[in-house]
Amino acid sequence: MSSDCGIHGWGFAIPRRRLSNQAVQEAWNRPGFPGSRAVTGPDEDSLTLGMQAALQVIADTDESKIEGLIFASTTSVFAEKSCAVLLGTALGLTNQTRCIDVGGSLRAGSIALETACDLVTGGSCRSVLVIAADQRFSQPGSPDEFLFGHAGVALLVGRKEGATAQILAHCQHASSQFDTWRTIDSRFPRASDQRFARQGAYAQPMQDVLTRILKTTGWQISDVDKIVPYSPDVKSASRLLKKNGFDLKRQYCDLASPQLGLTGAAHLLVMLCAAIEKSARGERILALGYGDGASACALQMDADCESSFFKMALKQGYDIPYNRFLALHDLLASDDVSDGGFTSEIMEERNKPLWLSLAAKRCRSCGAVIALPLPGCPHCQEPTELQEFFLSRTGTVFSVTHEHYYPTPEPPLGMATVNLDGGGRLTLQVADENKPLQVGDRVELVWRRLHKAGCRPNYFWKCRALAKLEK
Repeated sequence: MSSDCGIHGWGFAIPRRRLSNQAVQEAWNRPGFPGSRAVTGPDEDSLTLGMQAALQVIADTDESKIEGLIFASTTSVFAEKSCAVLLGTALGLTNQTRCIDVGGSLRAGSIALETACDLVTGGSCRSVLVIAADQRFSQPGSPDEFLFGHAGVALLVGRKEGATAQILAHCQHASSQFDTWRTIDSRFPRASDQRFARQGAYAQPMQDVLTRILKTTGWQISDVDKIVPYSPDVKSASRLLKKNGFDLKRQYCDLASPQLGLTGAAHLLVMLCAAIEKSARGERILALGYGDGASACALQMDADCESSFFKMALKQGYDIPYNRFLALHDLLASDDVSDGGFTSEIMEERNKPLWLSLAAKRCRSCGAVIALPLPGCPHCQEPTELQEFFLSRTGTVFSVTHEHYYPTPEPPLGMATVNLDGGGRLTLQVADENKPLQVGDRVELVWRRLHKAGCRPNYFWKCRALAKLEK
């Protein structure tokens, strides 16, 4: 999507405490990555980080012109309260300011920036203050300890006139994979098979947005002066850029990761603003965000940058012992529990259309509905094309049984084979079973949590008795 806005100011909130990866390696006697991470103290959180960054931005800004505020975080302090409203009040913005909270994804920061662009370009707001901050903790002793850092960043987005960097275009790719997640009752994020994450969850959507943003802008690879990509590890972004012909030494710009770690929803915007501070008028910058898909943003410098906020913030850091870091945040207690079930990211990716949206296949020749991921029709054996077919969410019970030995909170577990309206048959667990289902009963399909294998919720469809409407 093309844009008519730009970035007028920015600020950073980088905790002064630093945790050396060398200290973590020595504590667990295991190899890791070089560098250090910025970590919060006991009185800091994502809200205080966001506030600190925002105060830098509005120091020389007329608050009356800020008509929108967007706060992005995966570690929001409140599960039920708007941090955006709280920040707007603390910053002295009017009670008519449009306040939006964005979370649930590592791409929350880039989504917030895109939303701000749309609000300004569409004329809803003269300027929007975008704040992103995260305080992501990792399980002690896990590989993520060498990666996760804490930081906040704020950007003022307004019309392109007078902006330091003009935002030319942005695009998105939504893709749901369980590469990284954290449930509402867990403190530490979980990660899936890393090879799957690199090849599927990361590489494919990032390649898509990179291709589309270059097509939208008309840029060639050589036209890009700096490319700022989020990378979930030390190699994935380099591999992607090298494959597409970028000169890593000249174009790849990551001033933040080696010194701060991966700072969650704030990370791409931290990297972007740090890159802007190193750019001159006319330079072109590409920013690639990642998390539940990918996003891309193309910018061009309209002025020489005179700011050095990032450099000054880095100079304030000091190292702390690893044991003090653990004690300050009480990190030795784990709250993640698996129920012993089985899950496979590869199998889940292969079956995602059916598992999430009940997308099956139908044979063009004989009309058979096929739920399994088969290359051809097993009924007519004709070399015909299978077309996409969405299964109905209502049907009739063909057979039913009850499992008295399967571990379930409400035994026995009902299992029903259902002939779906319009074609197709599935064997499903029974939900909300107030009384046993019978053959011939009408049922509806409902999307429910199946188990918690891998310390995360795994979902699929179940069936329940179809409600009878009173006449």
